[in-house]
Amino acid sequence: MPFDNRVSQQSPYTFSSDAAANSPHQKSATTGTLCRRGNSHALKKATASARFLDFNHQQVTGPDMNVLRAKLGNTEVMSALKARSFAGASSYFLNKEQVRAIPRQEIPVPDRKRYVGYNRVSQQLSHIATSLYHVMTNKAFADKWDARERGAINPIEIQLAVIGDKLHVSSNFHSDKLARALRIALDAEAPDHPRELERTSTLDKHAVRAATCLRHFRKLHDLTSAKPVQLKTAQMRLAKEINLGMGVPSGTEDISRDVIVKQGAQALETISRILTEEAGKGFPSLVIHAPPAFERGPDNALPPNVTETRHAEQNIEDDLAMNAEAHFAQAIAELGLSKSDAVIVPMAGKFVACAVCAEVELAMQADGEGGVFARDNGAYRFILHRSGERIGHVYAEEVQHLATRALHPSPERGAERARTIRDNFVSAPGETMAWEAPVAAAMIPNRTDSESESESESESESESESEALTDHR
Repeated sequence: MPFDNRVSQQSPYTFSSDAAANSPHQKSATTGTLCRRGNSHALKKATASARFLDFNHQQVTGPDMNVLRAKLGNTEVMSALKARSFAGASSYFLNKEQVRAIPRQEIPVPDRKRYVGYNRVSQQLSHIATSLYHVMTNKAFADKWDARERGAINPIEIQLAVIGDKLHVSSNFHSDKLARALRIALDAEAPDHPRELERTSTLDKHAVRAATCLRHFRKLHDLTSAKPVQLKTAQMRLAKEINLGMGVPSGTEDISRDVIVKQGAQALETISRILTEEAGKGFPSLVIHAPPAFERGPDNALPPNVTETRHAEQNIEDDLAMNAEAHFAQAIAELGLSKSDAVIVPMAGKFVACAVCAEVELAMQADGEGGVFARDNGAYRFILHRSGERIGHVYAEEVQHLATRALHPSPERGAERARTIRDNFVSAPGETMAWEAPVAAAMIPNRTDSESESESESESESESESEALTDHR
């Protein structure tokens, strides 16, 4: 099936009649609120004084889990209590107290790194993601949006992936604005701001973000104005570095370097083609994914200041899993691969994956569990590539839905795996990767080295590269 420029949106609650009719998993098209099982009297008594999450416009406060365990002494009731933390079978919620209870090792400035090998693709995806965020949120572009949109658009996070010869993009919110944002970004004049504006000595979060956005916006325009010889040079460097064992995606030990190089070079070509040749044609190779649409009423309304979404990368991964065989067939045809080869999926955005997304992606890669990135899938094989392994923050005051189809093709098993992840974060955070894991301070971007901007320069410039590699959204 073709994957043209569109906004794909799946909801665990409601499907349009057309979407439901065409869904390969109609059974999972709609789900209701979780049933509250167990001792209802004990549950009501426990939650009367310590509400975990109440969707009836009540303030959210987290109970002391140890106190509740001692008070209830009933695993069935505890299961029901935890279920109140979720809007459905594949989502979770943490309040601020619960997030603070997960110990992290704060690192003020992440180690420097260079984008080499396949990470060159990741770097370009980060340039695009941060530039889109810049265009959607910066007042300098306010006149490019309708009056009702100005100041009301905030994607929070944007993630992109290259699959075959297509560029997939999604955001936490306002995904329907992404194609227009890319059009605005490419139509804008190349920035000529003083280079010092791309650096800041202050640790103020807003100053750092502003500097980061300016730098990435300039980098995006460098990509769009690049000559064919520059693309060829980037591809040659990628090939040389991978053949030297630099920037080789993990999980590709059984894949020939030639196949890895071929896919990396094609990914760079795909990005270049979409930003240049397709700019005036409606971006036919750009595929946009939106979070599910969640319908709520008085009985399950969100508390004040609580948001609800599925994070950007999981929107892409959910669609990849739902249409895995079609994506795989199209990718190997476009890349000239055989059915025994694996398709590498580079994924990057403005930020590193948050703690929950990182946990979900790890589960997607576990062999024998049916995840979309498992190496033992029979009909297809995808390999997720991230440029780093750091784990982002855990976020409070957000109902976050998980991509169950990317965890397992069976809706029941996918929901079960999602519940395991959610329950660990809620009541057994020591079982998660986030427990005591290093995390960058919220306002400090990762320090990386990138190539010098002049071919004649022998030293690489040191840049505060990307909130794509920072740890907050």
